[in-house]
Amino acid sequence: MTRRERVLKALDLKKPDKVPLDLGSYPGATSINVIAYKNLLEYLGIKKDAEIAHILMFTAEIHDEVLDILNIDTKSVKPSVPLNDFNTPAKFEDPNWKIIWKKSSDFTYAPVYGPFQDIANPTLDDITRFTWPKPHEIEDPLKWKEKAKRIRDESERALVARLPMGPVSQAQFLRGFEGWATDLYINSEFSQALHRRITDIWIETATGIADSVNENVDVFIVGDDFSLQEQAMMNPELYRQLFKPLLKEMVTKLKLHTRAKIGLHVCGTVYEFIDDFAEMGFDLLNPLQSNAKDMDPEKIKARSSGKLALWGGIDSRELLSRGSREQVRQEVRRKIDILGNSGGYILCADHNILVNVPPGNVVTMYEAALEYGSYV
Repeated sequence: MTRRERVLKALDLKKPDKVPLDLGSYPGATSINVIAYKNLLEYLGIKKDAEIAHILMFTAEIHDEVLDILNIDTKSVKPSVPLNDFNTPAKFEDPNWKIIWKKSSDFTYAPVYGPFQDIANPTLDDITRFTWPKPHEIEDPLKWKEKAKRIRDESERALVARLPMGPVSQAQFLRGFEGWATDLYINSEFSQALHRRITDIWIETATGIADSVNENVDVFIVGDDFSLQEQAMMNPELYRQLFKPLLKEMVTKLKLHTRAKIGLHVCGTVYEFIDDFAEMGFDLLNPLQSNAKDMDPEKIKARSSGKLALWGGIDSRELLSRGSREQVRQEVRRKIDILGNSGGYILCADHNILVNVPPGNVVTMYEAALEYGSYV
């Protein structure tokens, strides 16, 4: 079974020959911080320069040599940026959305100002006046086309495309989290129009990417965080009323342009929304944040069975950062036994591997997955 066949069979909710493995194919999460990646390259004795796969998360594009050593079955096709070209500024403005981002101590970037943030009483006129980015400015279809074609010709791995963030996250960054939250109730007409405009731009951008890569991508994933460690950011019924229809429309229209699987990345506690994700048309859920409320693997597996493939699940915050290599091995075995039971599971960390994760624990995670992940 090729690596691509292995991933696609798991995404069809079946058992491949063994549990597929991912590192970095979705660079917004379930990837690895550039500094941690440099440590991993040194640990593996590989002399390569790092490139940035995701600027805001400061994650690395993974070299084929690393993918080979760790037996990874996936690969990202999102265009990357040479580290020297970006040069990690202390602060920068996104030229498309006009959001200002500030560098954190771990080199990830946090939003500190959005163009709608200081508007006390926003109206529909504010949306009309804003200069909205055009899809080709957000993502260059030619770069996507060239990279996807090149990697398909070179690799047997399943190819994954990270799409622009969804309407909830993008609106939070544009409006500021406090303004976004209060708008849901106080300025609902503005709030709904803002999310509608973002959704329309997303659909045009995502379908343009799908058209450009043609059959050279196997999985598209969109990230749209709306949940925290202990609870969702809003009443679940409000989410179903306001945002579920938007994401369902996004998936439905994207599937008119591709036969690839469509995945949703959402952090935090999402157990009660699993049925909603399936009803929206998503094929997989990422990243299965281990230490969030109600994200016990038995519950997640039971709720998602026959509906969604599961992608992620190995605790990056506590286990990979502070655990022993034996603890990593045993947790990988446990997650495979539960989440991999009956198939439909792709293993990786449950969020980006950050700077404090020892490279030995990263290697151990994938060695253990190879040891315990066979179905034959």
